[in-house]
Amino acid sequence: MYKLTTNTARLVEVAKAVQEIWYAYAEGWLPRLTGTAADDELYQQIDTRMPRGWTASIQPSGSVYATRPVFAKKKSLGVLVVEKRASGEERMFEIAL
Repeated sequence: MYKLTTNTARLVEVAKAVQEIWYAYAEGWLPRLTGTAADDELYQQIDTRMPRGWTASIQPSGSVYATRPVFAKKKSLGVLVVEKRASGEERMFEIAL
């Protein structure tokens, strides 16, 4: 039960961080992506907002994704994804690799 509560709290924390990044990018508080090495500084900045083990990225469309590798069913590798689309739609899902 404790582990489930901790994991749920962590997902809520990640979703909140994604929301903050999405809002900052949409409002222009974060610089626009250029598709060059100049974006590296922006990605370092947003990764510092994420909980340990999570990586975030912003798409040119304004969508924000946070990902974390996990062991899925049957000991295979998977990825947890928290997505906030440019339209404001949110979702969380797991991809088994």
